[in-house]
Amino acid sequence: MRHSTSLLIVFAVLACLPTITAAQWYPGGVRITYAPGNELSTGMLPDNTGGAVIIWHSDPYTPDYQNHQRAQRVNGAGILKWQSDGVILLPGNGGYGFAANSNGTDGVFTAWDNNDLKLQWFNGAGVPQWPTGGVYLSHIYNYALTRIVTDQAGGAIVVWFDWRPGHENELYAQRVNASGTPLWPAEGIPLVVLTSGTWNALQDWHSIASDGAGGVVVAWHDYRTHVTGDIYAQRLSASGQRLWGDEGVLLCNPAGEQREPVLASDGAGGAFVAWNDLPTGNVHAQHVDATGAIQWGANGIPVHDQASEQIVRMVVSDGASGVFINWLDHRAGNNYDQYIQHYNAAGVEQWTPGGAKVIATIGGHAVLSISPNAQGGALVGFTTGFETRVQRMSPSGARELGDQGALVATGSGIGSVPDGAGGLVIAWTDTEIFAQRVNADGQVTTAVNAPTPGAALRVGEIFPNPFSGATTLDIELAKPAVVRVDVFDVAGRRVREMALPESGTSQRIAFDGRNDGGKLLASGVYFCRVQARGESITRKIVITR
Repeated sequence: MRHSTSLLIVFAVLACLPTITAAQWYPGGVRITYAPGNELSTGMLPDNTGGAVIIWHSDPYTPDYQNHQRAQRVNGAGILKWQSDGVILLPGNGGYGFAANSNGTDGVFTAWDNNDLKLQWFNGAGVPQWPTGGVYLSHIYNYALTRIVTDQAGGAIVVWFDWRPGHENELYAQRVNASGTPLWPAEGIPLVVLTSGTWNALQDWHSIASDGAGGVVVAWHDYRTHVTGDIYAQRLSASGQRLWGDEGVLLCNPAGEQREPVLASDGAGGAFVAWNDLPTGNVHAQHVDATGAIQWGANGIPVHDQASEQIVRMVVSDGASGVFINWLDHRAGNNYDQYIQHYNAAGVEQWTPGGAKVIATIGGHAVLSISPNAQGGALVGFTTGFETRVQRMSPSGARELGDQGALVATGSGIGSVPDGAGGLVIAWTDTEIFAQRVNADGQVTTAVNAPTPGAALRVGEIFPNPFSGATTLDIELAKPAVVRVDVFDVAGRRVREMALPESGTSQRIAFDGRNDGGKLLASGVYFCRVQARGESITRKIVITR
Protein backbone atom coordinates (compact mmCIF):
# COMPACT_ATOMS: atom_id res chain seq x y z
CA MET A 1 0.00 0.00 0.00
CA ARG A 2 1.59 3.26 -1.10
CA HIS A 3 1.36 6.64 0.70
CA SER A 4 -0.32 5.08 3.70
CA THR A 5 -0.01 8.27 5.76
CA SER A 6 -2.29 10.14 3.35
CA LEU A 7 -5.10 7.60 3.16
CA LEU A 8 -7.18 9.05 6.00
CA ILE A 9 -8.29 5.55 7.02
CA VAL A 10 -10.18 5.44 10.29
CA PHE A 11 -10.92 2.13 12.00
CA ALA A 12 -14.02 1.82 14.15
CA VAL A 13 -13.56 -1.51 15.90
CA LEU A 14 -16.92 -2.20 17.52
CA ALA A 15 -16.80 -5.92 18.21
CA CYS A 16 -16.74 -5.42 21.99
CA LEU A 17 -19.62 -2.92 22.08
CA PRO A 18 -23.30 -3.75 22.75
CA THR A 19 -24.16 -3.87 19.06
CA ILE A 20 -26.74 -5.93 17.18
CA THR A 21 -25.32 -7.29 13.92
CA ALA A 22 -27.98 -9.79 12.84
CA ALA A 23 -30.47 -7.28 11.46
CA GLN A 24 -30.49 -6.02 7.88
CA TRP A 25 -32.90 -4.45 5.39
CA TYR A 26 -35.72 -6.98 5.09
CA PRO A 27 -38.83 -6.59 2.87
CA GLY A 28 -40.94 -6.01 5.98
CA GLY A 29 -38.46 -3.51 7.39
CA VAL A 30 -35.98 -3.58 10.26
CA ARG A 31 -37.56 -3.60 13.71
CA ILE A 32 -36.25 -0.62 15.70
CA THR A 33 -38.03 -0.97 19.05
CA TYR A 34 -38.51 -4.04 21.22
CA ALA A 35 -40.02 -2.75 24.49
CA PRO A 36 -43.56 -3.77 25.50
CA GLY A 37 -46.34 -1.29 24.73
CA ASN A 38 -46.46 1.44 22.12
CA GLU A 39 -43.62 3.87 21.39
CA LEU A 40 -44.14 7.46 20.28
CA SER A 41 -41.52 8.68 17.80
CA THR A 42 -40.23 12.18 18.50
CA GLY A 43 -37.55 12.58 15.85
CA MET A 44 -35.49 11.05 13.08
CA LEU A 45 -32.01 12.09 11.89
CA PRO A 46 -29.59 10.95 9.17
CA ASP A 47 -26.54 9.17 10.61
CA ASN A 48 -24.34 10.28 7.68
CA THR A 49 -23.57 6.68 6.67
CA GLY A 50 -26.77 6.10 4.69
CA GLY A 51 -28.72 5.13 7.81
CA ALA A 52 -30.67 6.97 10.50
CA VAL A 53 -31.05 7.63 14.21
CA ILE A 54 -34.65 7.25 15.39
CA ILE A 55 -35.78 8.82 18.68
CA TRP A 56 -38.88 7.86 20.66
CA HIS A 57 -40.64 8.02 24.02
CA SER A 58 -41.80 4.95 25.90
CA ASP A 59 -45.51 4.19 26.15
CA PRO A 60 -47.13 7.26 27.81
CA TYR A 61 -49.13 4.99 30.09
CA THR A 62 -46.02 3.55 31.72
CA PRO A 63 -44.39 5.22 34.76
CA ASP A 64 -41.67 7.78 34.11
CA TYR A 65 -42.18 7.77 30.34
CA GLN A 66 -40.97 11.40 30.03
CA ASN A 67 -37.56 10.34 31.33
CA HIS A 68 -37.24 7.48 28.90
CA GLN A 69 -36.54 9.21 25.64
CA ARG A 70 -34.54 6.64 23.73
CA ALA A 71 -32.83 6.33 20.38
CA GLN A 72 -31.62 3.60 18.04
CA ARG A 73 -29.21 3.87 15.15
CA VAL A 74 -29.63 1.74 12.03
CA ASN A 75 -26.74 2.08 9.58
CA GLY A 76 -26.81 2.13 5.79
CA ALA A 77 -26.69 -1.68 5.61
CA GLY A 78 -29.76 -2.03 7.84
CA ILE A 79 -27.79 -3.13 10.90
CA LEU A 80 -28.80 -1.92 14.35
CA LYS A 81 -25.75 -0.38 16.01
CA TRP A 82 -27.02 0.28 19.53
CA GLN A 83 -28.41 -2.02 22.22
CA SER A 84 -31.75 -3.71 21.56
CA ASP A 85 -33.89 -1.40 23.70
CA GLY A 86 -32.10 1.73 22.46
CA VAL A 87 -29.90 4.25 24.23
CA ILE A 88 -31.43 6.58 26.85
CA LEU A 89 -30.84 10.14 25.65
CA LEU A 90 -32.21 12.00 28.68
CA PRO A 91 -30.81 11.61 32.21
CA GLY A 92 -33.03 10.19 34.93
CA ASN A 93 -34.04 13.66 36.11
CA GLY A 94 -34.23 15.21 32.65
CA GLY A 95 -37.04 17.66 32.09
CA TYR A 96 -38.10 18.56 28.57
CA GLY A 97 -36.01 16.93 25.84
CA PHE A 98 -35.24 18.68 22.58
CA ALA A 99 -34.48 17.48 19.08
CA ALA A 100 -31.08 15.93 18.64
CA ASN A 101 -29.00 16.66 15.58
CA SER A 102 -26.21 14.88 13.73
CA ASN A 103 -22.69 16.20 14.32
CA GLY A 104 -21.50 15.42 10.81
CA THR A 105 -20.37 11.88 11.66
CA ASP A 106 -22.62 9.08 12.87
CA GLY A 107 -23.30 10.48 16.35
CA VAL A 108 -26.03 12.77 17.66
CA PHE A 109 -26.41 15.74 19.96
CA THR A 110 -29.28 16.04 22.40
CA ALA A 111 -30.29 18.93 24.64
CA TRP A 112 -32.67 19.05 27.58
CA ASP A 113 -34.09 21.58 30.00
CA ASN A 114 -34.44 20.94 33.72
CA ASN A 115 -33.95 24.49 35.06
CA ASP A 116 -30.58 24.45 33.33
CA LEU A 117 -30.12 23.86 29.61
CA LYS A 118 -27.64 21.01 29.00
CA LEU A 119 -26.10 19.42 25.91
CA GLN A 120 -24.64 15.93 25.35
CA TRP A 121 -22.99 14.20 22.40
CA PHE A 122 -23.46 10.47 21.77
CA ASN A 123 -20.96 8.91 19.37
CA GLY A 124 -21.77 6.40 16.63
CA ALA A 125 -21.79 3.56 19.16
CA GLY A 126 -24.35 5.39 21.31
CA VAL A 127 -21.85 6.23 24.07
CA PRO A 128 -22.00 9.72 25.68
CA GLN A 129 -18.72 11.55 25.12
CA TRP A 130 -19.03 14.49 27.49
CA PRO A 131 -19.30 14.65 31.30
CA THR A 132 -22.18 12.85 32.99
CA GLY A 133 -25.08 15.27 33.22
CA GLY A 134 -24.07 17.08 30.02
CA VAL A 135 -22.43 20.41 29.27
CA TYR A 136 -24.03 23.47 30.87
CA LEU A 137 -25.29 26.11 28.43
CA SER A 138 -27.52 28.45 30.42
CA HIS A 139 -29.93 28.74 33.33
CA ILE A 140 -33.49 28.54 32.02
CA TYR A 141 -36.21 30.53 33.74
CA ASN A 142 -39.02 28.96 31.76
CA TYR A 143 -39.64 26.52 28.91
CA ALA A 144 -36.98 27.09 26.25
CA LEU A 145 -37.58 25.81 22.72
CA THR A 146 -34.16 24.66 21.52
CA ARG A 147 -32.60 23.95 18.12
CA ILE A 148 -29.21 22.30 17.46
CA VAL A 149 -26.96 22.29 14.39
CA THR A 150 -23.44 21.05 13.69
CA ASP A 151 -20.55 23.57 13.71
CA GLN A 152 -18.81 21.61 10.91
CA ALA A 153 -15.92 20.79 13.27
CA GLY A 154 -17.34 18.03 15.47
CA GLY A 155 -19.16 20.41 17.81
CA ALA A 156 -22.56 22.07 17.84
CA ILE A 157 -24.35 25.41 17.92
CA VAL A 158 -27.47 25.61 20.06
CA VAL A 159 -30.13 28.34 19.76
CA TRP A 160 -32.86 28.64 22.39
CA PHE A 161 -35.77 30.80 23.50
CA ASP A 162 -34.94 32.43 26.85
CA TRP A 163 -37.04 34.24 29.47
CA ARG A 164 -34.18 35.62 31.58
CA PRO A 165 -35.12 38.71 33.68
CA GLY A 166 -34.71 42.05 31.93
CA HIS A 167 -34.44 40.47 28.50
CA GLU A 168 -37.52 38.27 28.33
CA ASN A 169 -38.55 36.44 25.19
CA GLU A 170 -35.20 36.64 23.40
CA LEU A 171 -33.20 34.11 21.40
CA TYR A 172 -29.71 33.17 22.62
CA ALA A 173 -27.00 30.95 21.15
CA GLN A 174 -23.93 29.01 22.31
CA ARG A 175 -21.28 27.03 20.47
CA VAL A 176 -19.73 23.94 22.05
CA ASN A 177 -16.64 22.35 20.50
CA ALA A 178 -15.99 18.63 19.95
CA SER A 179 -14.48 18.21 23.43
CA GLY A 180 -17.54 19.74 25.12
CA THR A 181 -16.16 23.21 25.86
CA PRO A 182 -18.45 26.25 25.34
CA LEU A 183 -16.71 28.74 23.04
CA TRP A 184 -18.93 31.82 23.32
CA PRO A 185 -19.61 34.00 26.39
CA ALA A 186 -21.19 32.39 29.44
CA GLU A 187 -25.00 32.03 29.31
CA GLY A 188 -24.89 32.48 25.51
CA ILE A 189 -25.07 35.48 23.22
CA PRO A 190 -28.25 37.24 22.00
CA LEU A 191 -29.06 37.05 18.31
CA VAL A 192 -30.26 40.65 18.37
CA VAL A 193 -29.20 43.78 20.26
CA LEU A 194 -31.52 46.73 19.64
CA THR A 195 -30.32 50.31 19.98
CA SER A 196 -33.22 51.04 22.31
CA GLY A 197 -31.52 48.98 25.03
CA THR A 198 -33.56 46.82 27.39
CA TRP A 199 -36.73 45.66 25.69
CA ASN A 200 -39.41 43.05 25.74
CA ALA A 201 -40.19 41.93 22.21
CA LEU A 202 -41.10 38.32 21.67
CA GLN A 203 -38.77 36.37 19.38
CA ASP A 204 -40.25 32.98 18.74
CA TRP A 205 -40.62 29.98 16.41
CA HIS A 206 -37.00 29.96 15.28
CA SER A 207 -35.58 27.72 12.58
CA ILE A 208 -31.84 27.22 12.04
CA ALA A 209 -29.29 25.77 9.62
CA SER A 210 -25.52 25.60 9.37
CA ASP A 211 -23.97 28.36 7.28
CA GLY A 212 -21.36 25.90 6.02
CA ALA A 213 -18.51 27.87 7.58
CA GLY A 214 -18.78 26.91 11.24
CA GLY A 215 -21.59 29.35 11.99
CA VAL A 216 -25.37 29.32 11.89
CA VAL A 217 -28.25 31.07 10.12
CA VAL A 218 -31.45 31.63 12.12
CA ALA A 219 -34.92 32.91 11.14
CA TRP A 220 -37.73 33.74 13.57
CA HIS A 221 -40.87 35.82 13.97
CA ASP A 222 -40.30 38.98 15.96
CA TYR A 223 -42.71 41.33 17.77
CA ARG A 224 -40.31 44.22 18.31
CA THR A 225 -42.93 46.66 16.99
CA HIS A 226 -45.29 45.49 19.76
CA VAL A 227 -48.03 45.51 17.07
CA THR A 228 -47.56 42.62 14.64
CA GLY A 229 -44.99 39.92 14.06
CA ASP A 230 -42.42 40.15 11.26
CA ILE A 231 -39.86 37.66 9.97
CA TYR A 232 -36.22 38.39 10.76
CA ALA A 233 -32.98 36.50 10.18
CA GLN A 234 -29.46 36.54 11.61
CA ARG A 235 -26.18 34.86 10.76
CA LEU A 236 -23.67 34.13 13.52
CA SER A 237 -20.06 33.42 12.57
CA ALA A 238 -17.99 30.61 14.07
CA SER A 239 -16.71 33.12 16.62
CA GLY A 240 -20.21 34.33 17.53
CA GLN A 241 -20.14 37.61 15.59
CA ARG A 242 -23.54 38.94 14.40
CA LEU A 243 -22.77 39.12 10.67
CA TRP A 244 -26.09 40.67 9.64
CA GLY A 245 -25.98 43.58 12.05
CA ASP A 246 -27.04 43.86 15.67
CA GLU A 247 -30.71 44.12 14.72
CA GLY A 248 -30.80 41.28 12.16
CA VAL A 249 -32.34 41.40 8.67
CA LEU A 250 -36.05 42.01 8.01
CA LEU A 251 -37.12 39.47 5.38
CA CYS A 252 -40.54 40.93 4.60
CA ASN A 253 -42.32 44.17 5.32
CA PRO A 254 -46.02 43.95 4.41
CA ALA A 255 -48.87 45.02 6.68
CA GLY A 256 -50.22 42.46 9.12
CA GLU A 257 -48.78 39.39 10.77
CA GLN A 258 -46.19 36.89 9.51
CA ARG A 259 -45.45 33.75 11.52
CA GLU A 260 -43.74 30.34 11.81
CA PRO A 261 -40.71 30.62 9.50
CA VAL A 262 -39.00 27.45 8.24
CA LEU A 263 -35.43 27.69 6.94
CA ALA A 264 -32.91 25.74 4.86
CA SER A 265 -29.32 26.59 3.94
CA ASP A 266 -28.65 27.80 0.40
CA GLY A 267 -25.22 26.13 0.52
CA ALA A 268 -23.36 29.43 0.23
CA GLY A 269 -23.76 31.08 3.64
CA GLY A 270 -27.32 32.29 3.11
CA ALA A 271 -30.73 30.69 3.46
CA PHE A 272 -34.13 30.07 1.96
CA VAL A 273 -36.97 30.93 4.36
CA ALA A 274 -40.72 30.30 4.04
CA TRP A 275 -43.44 31.55 6.42
CA ASN A 276 -47.19 31.95 6.86
CA ASP A 277 -48.58 35.35 5.88
CA LEU A 278 -51.77 35.83 7.91
CA PRO A 279 -53.36 38.73 5.93
CA THR A 280 -53.35 36.75 2.65
CA GLY A 281 -53.49 33.25 4.12
CA ASN A 282 -50.64 32.32 1.74
CA VAL A 283 -47.17 30.92 2.31
CA HIS A 284 -44.43 33.31 1.23
CA ALA A 285 -40.73 32.61 0.65
CA GLN A 286 -37.52 34.63 0.62
CA HIS A 287 -33.86 34.05 -0.23
CA VAL A 288 -31.26 35.90 1.86
CA ASP A 289 -27.64 35.62 0.72
CA ALA A 290 -24.46 35.28 2.76
CA THR A 291 -24.19 39.06 3.22
CA GLY A 292 -27.74 39.40 4.53
CA ALA A 293 -29.11 40.90 1.28
CA ILE A 294 -32.64 39.76 0.36
CA GLN A 295 -32.95 38.31 -3.16
CA TRP A 296 -36.66 37.78 -3.92
CA GLY A 297 -38.13 41.25 -3.46
CA ALA A 298 -39.14 43.23 -0.38
CA ASN A 299 -41.92 40.86 0.65
CA GLY A 300 -40.72 37.60 -0.86
CA ILE A 301 -42.81 35.51 -3.27
CA PRO A 302 -46.09 33.61 -2.67
CA VAL A 303 -45.88 29.87 -3.31
CA HIS A 304 -49.50 29.83 -4.52
CA ASP A 305 -51.11 33.25 -4.85
CA GLN A 306 -54.72 32.16 -4.44
CA ALA A 307 -57.43 32.62 -1.79
CA SER A 308 -56.83 29.36 0.05
CA GLU A 309 -55.45 28.83 3.52
CA GLN A 310 -51.86 27.58 3.40
CA ILE A 311 -49.41 26.44 6.10
CA VAL A 312 -45.69 25.91 5.47
CA ARG A 313 -44.37 22.48 6.43
CA MET A 314 -40.89 21.93 5.01
CA VAL A 315 -38.05 23.79 3.24
CA VAL A 316 -35.28 21.65 1.69
CA SER A 317 -32.23 22.75 -0.31
CA ASP A 318 -32.00 21.05 -3.70
CA GLY A 319 -28.20 20.92 -3.41
CA ALA A 320 -27.75 23.09 -6.52
CA SER A 321 -28.61 26.65 -5.37
CA GLY A 322 -32.38 26.08 -5.44
CA VAL A 323 -34.99 24.92 -2.95
CA PHE A 324 -38.04 22.69 -2.45
CA ILE A 325 -40.94 24.08 -0.40
CA ASN A 326 -43.72 21.88 0.98
CA TRP A 327 -46.98 23.26 2.38
CA LEU A 328 -50.54 22.37 3.40
CA ASP A 329 -53.17 23.88 1.13
CA HIS A 330 -56.93 24.17 1.64
CA ARG A 331 -57.74 24.85 -2.03
CA ALA A 332 -59.79 21.63 -2.33
CA GLY A 333 -62.46 22.80 0.10
CA ASN A 334 -62.80 20.76 3.28
CA ASN A 335 -59.54 18.86 2.75
CA TYR A 336 -55.96 19.88 3.33
CA ASP A 337 -53.64 18.61 0.62
CA GLN A 338 -49.85 18.79 0.66
CA TYR A 339 -48.06 20.42 -2.26
CA ILE A 340 -44.40 20.81 -3.22
CA GLN A 341 -42.78 23.44 -5.42
CA HIS A 342 -39.21 23.57 -6.71
CA TYR A 343 -37.59 27.01 -7.13
CA ASN A 344 -34.27 27.92 -8.69
CA ALA A 345 -31.91 30.48 -7.14
CA ALA A 346 -33.83 33.35 -8.75
CA GLY A 347 -37.13 32.24 -7.24
CA VAL A 348 -38.58 30.92 -10.52
CA GLU A 349 -40.96 27.94 -10.29
CA GLN A 350 -39.52 24.77 -11.81
CA TRP A 351 -42.62 22.61 -11.39
CA THR A 352 -46.31 23.04 -12.21
CA PRO A 353 -47.57 26.53 -11.20
CA GLY A 354 -49.23 26.23 -7.82
CA GLY A 355 -47.15 23.19 -6.88
CA ALA A 356 -47.32 19.43 -7.37
CA LYS A 357 -48.90 16.69 -5.25
CA VAL A 358 -47.17 13.38 -4.54
CA ILE A 359 -50.50 11.54 -4.65
CA ALA A 360 -53.54 12.04 -6.88
CA THR A 361 -56.26 11.57 -4.27
CA ILE A 362 -57.60 14.49 -2.25
CA GLY A 363 -56.67 14.86 1.42
CA GLY A 364 -55.41 12.32 3.93
CA HIS A 365 -51.68 12.31 3.23
CA ALA A 366 -48.59 13.87 4.81
CA VAL A 367 -45.11 14.44 3.36
CA LEU A 368 -42.35 13.01 5.58
CA SER A 369 -39.20 14.00 3.69
CA ILE A 370 -37.82 15.24 0.37
CA SER A 371 -34.59 13.77 -1.01
CA PRO A 372 -33.44 15.81 -4.05
CA ASN A 373 -31.61 14.38 -7.03
CA ALA A 374 -29.13 16.03 -9.39
CA GLN A 375 -31.67 16.26 -12.23
CA GLY A 376 -34.04 18.62 -10.37
CA GLY A 377 -36.45 15.96 -9.21
CA ALA A 378 -36.81 14.32 -5.81
CA LEU A 379 -37.77 11.19 -3.95
CA VAL A 380 -40.54 11.93 -1.45
CA GLY A 381 -41.55 9.82 1.54
CA PHE A 382 -45.17 10.21 2.63
CA THR A 383 -47.90 8.53 4.64
CA THR A 384 -51.54 8.10 3.66
CA GLY A 385 -54.15 6.27 5.68
CA PHE A 386 -52.36 3.39 7.39
CA GLU A 387 -49.72 3.08 4.67
CA THR A 388 -46.19 4.39 4.23
CA ARG A 389 -45.27 5.17 0.61
CA VAL A 390 -42.72 6.89 -1.61
CA GLN A 391 -43.08 8.95 -4.78
CA ARG A 392 -40.41 9.91 -7.30
CA MET A 393 -41.00 13.36 -8.78
CA SER A 394 -39.50 14.16 -12.17
CA PRO A 395 -37.56 17.40 -12.92
CA SER A 396 -40.88 18.88 -14.09
CA GLY A 397 -42.79 17.72 -11.00
CA ALA A 398 -44.56 14.74 -12.59
CA ARG A 399 -45.36 11.63 -10.53
CA GLU A 400 -43.15 8.79 -11.83
CA LEU A 401 -44.31 5.98 -9.50
CA GLY A 402 -47.99 6.19 -10.36
CA ASP A 403 -50.75 8.34 -8.92
CA GLN A 404 -50.52 6.64 -5.51
CA GLY A 405 -46.75 6.18 -5.29
CA ALA A 406 -45.04 2.95 -4.28
CA LEU A 407 -45.96 1.07 -1.10
CA VAL A 408 -43.13 0.66 1.42
CA ALA A 409 -45.06 -0.79 4.33
CA THR A 410 -48.44 -1.09 5.99
CA GLY A 411 -48.24 1.20 8.99
CA SER A 412 -48.41 4.91 9.78
CA GLY A 413 -45.35 6.79 8.57
CA ILE A 414 -43.63 8.72 11.35
CA GLY A 415 -40.52 10.11 9.70
CA SER A 416 -38.01 9.91 6.90
CA VAL A 417 -34.52 11.24 6.16
CA PRO A 418 -32.35 11.34 3.01
CA ASP A 419 -29.71 8.61 2.79
CA GLY A 420 -27.17 10.86 1.05
CA ALA A 421 -27.39 8.94 -2.22
CA GLY A 422 -30.72 10.20 -3.57
CA GLY A 423 -32.74 7.67 -1.57
CA LEU A 424 -34.15 7.77 1.92
CA VAL A 425 -34.63 5.86 5.15
CA ILE A 426 -38.27 5.83 6.15
CA ALA A 427 -39.82 4.77 9.47
CA TRP A 428 -43.33 3.80 10.46
CA THR A 429 -45.19 2.44 13.45
CA ASP A 430 -47.28 -0.71 13.68
CA THR A 431 -47.32 -1.13 17.50
CA GLU A 432 -43.51 -1.14 17.29
CA ILE A 433 -41.31 1.14 15.15
CA PHE A 434 -39.84 -0.22 11.91
CA ALA A 435 -37.55 1.29 9.27
CA GLN A 436 -36.68 0.62 5.64
CA ARG A 437 -34.25 2.06 3.13
CA VAL A 438 -35.48 3.04 -0.34
CA ASN A 439 -33.07 3.81 -3.18
CA ALA A 440 -33.21 6.80 -5.53
CA ASP A 441 -35.48 4.89 -7.94
CA GLY A 442 -38.06 4.35 -5.21
CA GLN A 443 -37.19 0.67 -4.76
CA VAL A 444 -36.70 -1.07 -1.41
CA THR A 445 -32.97 -1.86 -1.23
CA THR A 446 -33.05 -5.33 0.32
CA ALA A 447 -31.69 -6.99 -2.83
CA VAL A 448 -28.73 -4.59 -3.15
CA ASN A 449 -27.63 -3.59 0.31
CA ALA A 450 -28.56 -6.58 2.46
CA PRO A 451 -26.64 -9.72 1.46
CA THR A 452 -28.07 -13.04 2.57
CA PRO A 453 -27.69 -13.86 6.28
CA GLY A 454 -24.28 -15.34 7.01
CA ALA A 455 -22.49 -13.39 4.24
CA ALA A 456 -18.84 -12.82 5.13
CA LEU A 457 -18.84 -9.22 3.84
CA ARG A 458 -21.36 -6.39 3.96
CA VAL A 459 -20.64 -2.92 2.55
CA GLY A 460 -22.86 0.10 3.14
CA GLU A 461 -23.44 2.84 0.60
CA ILE A 462 -20.67 5.43 0.26
CA PHE A 463 -21.60 8.68 2.02
CA PRO A 464 -21.63 11.43 0.96
CA ASN A 465 -21.94 10.58 -2.71
CA PRO A 466 -21.37 12.63 -4.84
CA PHE A 467 -18.59 14.33 -2.87
CA SER A 468 -15.84 16.88 -3.40
CA GLY A 469 -13.54 16.56 -0.38
CA ALA A 470 -13.83 13.18 1.33
CA THR A 471 -16.30 10.35 1.73
CA THR A 472 -16.73 7.24 3.88
CA LEU A 473 -18.10 3.72 3.74
CA ASP A 474 -18.85 1.15 6.45
CA ILE A 475 -17.67 -2.45 6.17
CA GLU A 476 -19.16 -5.29 8.24
CA LEU A 477 -17.40 -8.67 8.47
CA ALA A 478 -18.69 -11.97 9.82
CA LYS A 479 -15.19 -12.53 11.25
CA PRO A 480 -12.06 -10.33 11.43
CA ALA A 481 -10.21 -10.40 8.11
CA VAL A 482 -7.80 -8.44 5.95
CA VAL A 483 -9.77 -6.08 3.68
CA ARG A 484 -8.57 -4.84 0.31
CA VAL A 485 -10.08 -1.69 -1.20
CA ASP A 486 -9.37 -0.55 -4.76
CA VAL A 487 -10.68 2.48 -6.65
CA PHE A 488 -10.97 2.32 -10.47
CA ASP A 489 -11.82 4.95 -13.08
CA VAL A 490 -14.45 4.33 -15.78
CA ALA A 491 -11.75 2.92 -18.10
CA GLY A 492 -10.99 0.21 -15.55
CA ARG A 493 -7.63 1.65 -14.47
CA ARG A 494 -6.81 1.27 -10.78
CA VAL A 495 -6.15 4.75 -9.36
CA ARG A 496 -5.96 3.89 -5.66
CA GLU A 497 -5.20 0.73 -3.73
CA MET A 498 -5.51 0.18 0.01
CA ALA A 499 -5.04 -2.83 2.26
CA LEU A 500 -6.58 -2.75 5.74
CA PRO A 501 -5.08 -5.01 8.40
CA GLU A 502 -7.17 -7.59 10.23
CA SER A 503 -8.63 -5.53 13.09
CA GLY A 504 -12.24 -6.29 13.91
CA THR A 505 -15.64 -6.98 12.41
CA SER A 506 -16.64 -3.35 11.77
CA GLN A 507 -14.46 -0.89 9.94
CA ARG A 508 -14.96 2.55 8.47
CA ILE A 509 -12.88 3.87 5.59
CA ALA A 510 -12.51 7.54 4.76
CA PHE A 511 -11.44 8.16 1.14
CA ASP A 512 -9.92 11.58 0.41
CA GLY A 513 -10.49 11.53 -3.36
CA ARG A 514 -6.77 11.23 -4.21
CA ASN A 515 -4.80 8.75 -6.29
CA ASP A 516 -1.82 6.68 -5.12
CA GLY A 517 0.43 9.62 -5.88
CA GLY A 518 -1.47 11.90 -3.53
CA LYS A 519 -3.00 14.00 -6.30
CA LEU A 520 -6.68 14.95 -6.37
CA LEU A 521 -8.71 12.85 -8.77
CA ALA A 522 -10.65 14.72 -11.44
CA SER A 523 -14.43 15.05 -11.31
CA GLY A 524 -16.21 12.01 -12.67
CA VAL A 525 -17.47 8.50 -11.97
CA TYR A 526 -15.27 5.94 -10.20
CA PHE A 527 -15.80 2.47 -8.75
CA CYS A 528 -14.75 1.30 -5.29
CA ARG A 529 -14.22 -2.47 -4.97
CA VAL A 530 -14.07 -4.03 -1.49
CA GLN A 531 -12.69 -7.58 -1.09
CA ALA A 532 -12.51 -9.78 2.02
CA ARG A 533 -12.75 -13.49 2.81
CA GLY A 534 -13.22 -14.42 -0.84
CA GLU A 535 -16.10 -12.01 -1.45
CA SER A 536 -16.18 -8.79 -3.49
CA ILE A 537 -18.64 -5.85 -3.49
CA THR A 538 -18.41 -2.77 -5.72
CA ARG A 539 -19.87 0.70 -5.10
CA LYS A 540 -20.04 3.61 -7.56
CA ILE A 541 -18.43 6.91 -6.52
CA VAL A 542 -19.07 10.34 -8.07
CA ILE A 543 -16.51 13.10 -7.48
CA THR A 544 -17.58 16.70 -8.11
CA ARG A 545 -14.90 19.39 -7.87
